[in-house]
Amino acid sequence: MTLRDLISSHETALDAYIAAIDANAGERRQRAAGKARDKALAALALYRPASPSEARRKRKYLDGLDLHGDDLFSRIIVSELCSVAKPVATVAEMFKAFGGIRAVSDWSGESAEEIKRWKRWGFVPQSLHHRMEQELISRGYALSPKVFDLPAG
Repeated sequence: MTLRDLISSHETALDAYIAAIDANAGERRQRAAGKARDKALAALALYRPASPSEARRKRKYLDGLDLHGDDLFSRIIVSELCSVAKPVATVAEMFKAFGGIRAVSDWSGESAEEIKRWKRWGFVPQSLHHRMEQELISRGYALSPKVFDLPAG
């Protein structure tokens, strides 16, 4: 699908959603129209432009939508649009992404000596894997499965 098709699809879904609200359609119809609108917006947001001019056109269209709302979906979309995930492939890179040994220590509640030991061994306790991964994702990092010696999948 081209950028033009995605924009057109979103505009159509947005119009249908607004029409459902204006016509006081049933709750199911409004919800379905809202889901279609969100799906079209997500497809548009995740589209990778083929040229700088296409990227500018995409950004201009999305800026016109005022996606800086308080709802979770808007925040996810804006976050996805405005950042490119930085890869993290080792425990040392992960600690650097956190801001260093002291930052990991403050965040995890473990002593700095313990964190230094983890870094030296290239190891993080399994009990922290999920929390660390979620924190790094929220900071705009993409964590490689190799960091925790997990199978890629």
